[in-house]
Amino acid sequence: MIARLIGACTLLAALAGIAGADELVLRRTVRVAPGEPVTLADAATLTGDAAEALGPVVLIDSASDRMTLSRRQIREIVEAAGEGVNWGRLSLRGGPTTVIAFERRPRPAIAPAPEVRPEGPTVRSQIDAVLVRFLESAAEDVRIEHAESDQRMLDLAIEGRVVDVRPVGLGERVSVEVTVYEADRIVSRGTVKPRVSVRRAVLDAARNIDRGEVIREDMIRPGERWLSPDRRPVGLASAIGSVARSDIEAGELMESRRLQPEMVVRRGELISVHFVTNGLVVRGTGRAGAEGAIGDRIEIEMTRPGARRGPKVAGRVEGRALVVIRGGDS
Repeated sequence: MIARLIGACTLLAALAGIAGADELVLRRTVRVAPGEPVTLADAATLTGDAAEALGPVVLIDSASDRMTLSRRQIREIVEAAGEGVNWGRLSLRGGPTTVIAFERRPRPAIAPAPEVRPEGPTVRSQIDAVLVRFLESAAEDVRIEHAESDQRMLDLAIEGRVVDVRPVGLGERVSVEVTVYEADRIVSRGTVKPRVSVRRAVLDAARNIDRGEVIREDMIRPGERWLSPDRRPVGLASAIGSVARSDIEAGELMESRRLQPEMVVRRGELISVHFVTNGLVVRGTGRAGAEGAIGDRIEIEMTRPGARRGPKVAGRVEGRALVVIRGGDS
């Protein structure tokens, strides 16, 4: 029984050794350029570290015409290279290997087909015209780059047809719904998304501006930029007197989202109130019910001598601690 177990273990060990042996499998055909050397790596598939170590061994110094090497010849060349091959751990299979030397001729370049654009008005021209009107800009101030994937619809001729073009979203890419009608039939329908930019007069920060700073004219400089349609640069009148919502670095675009109006009335403070009615102005004082910027409407509680509370009215903020009420507004 013990002898059988020892024999089985010996057999398994031998099989494991065979399974783990490195291997050289010779290719039937190798193609190289004339004059190039042929290595073992060119002529065989190498499996295992020992096999790969023999890859640089040169079988033919300079290939010419057609040459055939037998397995025996290749074995002798590898042994003569002095690499100390252990054929007990390395198997050599396949062959003979035929080496064919040939000139690699470059494939002729295929010229791209010339781009053919339809004559006359197309969906493309209609979309471009609609977008220019939609953006309320001059044609030279609008750049429109259409996607390659939309070319089939864009090149559709529209002569004698009705085209309905509807921009449905603003951003760096503008979604445009397009329907092409011919009599009572829809010829084509889909959505294209061109990349759109608009040249606008802008204001840039002339220096670093801290959060909460009131914008003055010397803190900004005029400029010009190409912007996506959803960007909202502010004009000079809106920028002057506004307050930075966050830090703004020098050179950054002054946008409405970065600024807020200066609060010239504070909640709970005493303010001047001007009543304008029938050509007369009556002045009084009141307590602001909310903070407000110029142009905001806020509620005011009027003050009366000797009275704890007066009537509540609403008016328009017109300056620092000043509200104007027109007769009939309150």
